[in-house]
Amino acid sequence: MDAQENNPAKASDALAYISTLYAVGKEIVDKKLTSDIAVSLRQARAAPIVKQFGE
Repeated sequence: MDAQENNPAKASDALAYISTLYAVGKEIVDKKLTSDIAVSLRQARAAPIVKQFGE
């Protein structure tokens, strides 16, 4: 991957954020949460991650 070669620190940070977001999604699937609860969980846990990543 070019990003890993050009800026390994940023690439590593990005992968950590993405991994955290996938963990939220996996929790939703594993617990078979309803869509309303899934939305609430994403807003509570994933939204701050996405916001922090954009900073």
